[in-house]
Amino acid sequence: VFSQNLTPLTVKEAFDFAVGDTFQYSIKQNAYSPWLYRQVVILSRTLDSIRNKFIYTQQVDAFTPSYTIGSRVIALSYSHGKQINTTDNLDSLVKIQQDVCNTPIPTPTPTLYCYDSLKIDYGNRKTLKHEFDNNRFRTGKIHYSAGLGQTLDYLTSEDPNVSKNIKMTYFNKQGQIWGIRSSSFDEQKALCKPLTNREVYDFEIGDIFIYKTRLYNFNMGRLDTLYERRTIINKKFNLPDSITYFIKKESVYTSTFNKLIVKTDTSIVKNLNSSAVERLDPNKPPYPFATDYCSTLSNSDRKQYGRTLNRANLLDYCEGLTLVQGVGVLTSYTCSFSTDGTSLIYFKKGTETWGTPIDFPTSLFTPSVFQAKISLSPNPTNSILNIETDIDFDKIQVTNLNGQIVLKENKTTQITLPNLPNGIYFMQFYGENVLKGVKKFIIHH
Repeated sequence: VFSQNLTPLTVKEAFDFAVGDTFQYSIKQNAYSPWLYRQVVILSRTLDSIRNKFIYTQQVDAFTPSYTIGSRVIALSYSHGKQINTTDNLDSLVKIQQDVCNTPIPTPTPTLYCYDSLKIDYGNRKTLKHEFDNNRFRTGKIHYSAGLGQTLDYLTSEDPNVSKNIKMTYFNKQGQIWGIRSSSFDEQKALCKPLTNREVYDFEIGDIFIYKTRLYNFNMGRLDTLYERRTIINKKFNLPDSITYFIKKESVYTSTFNKLIVKTDTSIVKNLNSSAVERLDPNKPPYPFATDYCSTLSNSDRKQYGRTLNRANLLDYCEGLTLVQGVGVLTSYTCSFSTDGTSLIYFKKGTETWGTPIDFPTSLFTPSVFQAKISLSPNPTNSILNIETDIDFDKIQVTNLNGQIVLKENKTTQITLPNLPNGIYFMQFYGENVLKGVKKFIIHH
């Protein structure tokens, strides 16, 4: 027994991965969290001899099966992407993460102990097993194996928030196989198909969306919050594969909550059958590492799909986007400068509602701009429009269905229109650069 090789494992021995090595793990971060299952495949390995470390590029897939918290059912979620890991100080000994056994235990007993042991395990691979039990932590186990890295990290304490359980369940290391491989990662990846623009931006007239945006206010020198309510007021299909939405936007900043800004806007969605997340390009610097994920929106049956992008070795830039089927953008953010980000907090589609709406200040606009008393005659017209209204305005702007401005005039009671093609147009009335009213009219020659 005493002649056995009990030399401690070095970092280089434990983390000696090769391209193609595949590992699967089951993970539970604490007593309240669900089980997470992770698969790691080594894509590349580089030796930095100057800094004495390995640099690994890994393909990481993870999924959480559906689970229940109280009466709320959380749907299955899945993610896949690339990440970089580094293994430093290759010649040093593998260090145990918890320092619970550095102080000698005064009176060892069968339930109060701490020891290290080296065994042959995991397909006859040398394994360092560190186990402890003391007054601070009820039970702890940390295992490292040659060529496999960390195979077990088990910790329980009186506080369930700091408990965790990470256990290797399978590996394929250059043809040497141990454990039982789960096919769930392949199955979920096949089901997790990116949403198309047609699936994401499938709006109907009357749909309402409320967004909350955190952004840096340079005038105030601090972060501010913008709330915006978007209402779909019209839509137009364009050949060959795009659609134009006409949107009423009401927005207010928390710094000036008594000032409501109202305007009409257009949004053109092109390439309806293409992926809706192509705007985030994982092949375009500085975003080389992408993680895609999909699940079902909480308290809804709508599919959501997202992508996050990060630089290789820096934390000073990241970008993320989450889309929901038939709803549009759920979240979008960047973290290159501040915590700028936009998130959907409420939507209404027909009789379906999600989230919590907020009340917008309306005292500045009674009635609203889309109910303002405006009369245009004759309507339809071929050249001249007579204007009657009781709103106070100083400028007029005319737009077509594509949102293009075709005419601007100062305050007047009659407009002679240029030679415009037949179709639907909008006349917008502004006072002090604030939209006060909108009226639709038709040109017919």
